[in-house]
Amino acid sequence: MHNILVTGGAGFIGSHLVDRLIGDGHRVTIFDSLDSRIHHDGIPPDYLNRKAIFVKGDIRDYKHLKNIVKDKTHIFHFASQMGDFSSQFDIKGFFDVNVGGMANLGDILGNSENCCNKLILASSMACYGEGEYKCPECNINMKVVRKPGDLKKRIWDPVCDKCKTELKPVATKETFPCDPQNVYALTKRIQEEIAFNLCMAYRIPVVVLRFFNVFGPRQNRHNPYTAFASEFISRLFNPKTASKIPLIPEDGLQIRDFISVYDAVTACELVLKKDLPDFTIFNVGSGKKRTKLDFISQIISRIGFSKQILITNEQVCDQVRNCYADIRKIKKYTGFKPQINFDTAVEELISWTKQSIKKR
Repeated sequence: MHNILVTGGAGFIGSHLVDRLIGDGHRVTIFDSLDSRIHHDGIPPDYLNRKAIFVKGDIRDYKHLKNIVKDKTHIFHFASQMGDFSSQFDIKGFFDVNVGGMANLGDILGNSENCCNKLILASSMACYGEGEYKCPECNINMKVVRKPGDLKKRIWDPVCDKCKTELKPVATKETFPCDPQNVYALTKRIQEEIAFNLCMAYRIPVVVLRFFNVFGPRQNRHNPYTAFASEFISRLFNPKTASKIPLIPEDGLQIRDFISVYDAVTACELVLKKDLPDFTIFNVGSGKKRTKLDFISQIISRIGFSKQILITNEQVCDQVRNCYADIRKIKKYTGFKPQINFDTAVEELISWTKQSIKKR
């Protein structure tokens, strides 16, 4: 049995992780500020596991965090500002929480007495920016940035600079160069670098998990950037918005990697158990590509919504076109294999979203 700290443990993935860790027999402490953007009433949510020790606290509070960390054998660092468009307008706030909080944790682990045997950091696919592409003519993989001039012309898919052939998206590997496209992504990438330096300087084993599009119960419904599916379902069940025609930006063929929160938590569970190299980065996704239009169409068909989707053919600020995960590395090192049926996961998301709207 481990004595585990989960920062941000009252959040979406964090709370599911706490459930799994408690079920595995670990002693778990949750350290969470109950940010009002997620927890509107400022009290612990009713789904929070009663067997965990809950401590309300802010990772920017060095002394409080230090006191909580000192006797923990393993730390899952999930506390972070949500990955949404507001990062572009609240730069200081995002850096204070995501970078400042990570700096606090790193400083405490490196410079105070503690018994931490492993740090597991929740990072994001956003670090990559645009995903990996291959030119079928030149037969090479490459990093691309979509050109503003093409986007104004509604040319959504990038082409090879050399032969002008349309590039094909391929699964993005952990070795692929990072290119954060917004402030949130930048702060997550800096978190990774702090963790790497912590590992190298103090020999504290670190695992970085780059989560792709995790979805499921307890997901914040008001974040179209990272939880567009639950936000979309919420609109359909809300009487004030249900009559409006669903909108999808660009042509709806943006590729993402959707993974059930239960599979994401299994990945966390495995990296906790396994002996791994001192510093390891893993993609956490399904390894399967789906378009946003496909996902939304499945939701509409299950709900029985009668209106057609409107493809806007308009770009959304700082959105990448394509990115899905190559998960061969985490499979190799941990044996991870997504188990949750996609259709079943979508049904559960619909059911939970509908119930949560009724409660409000």
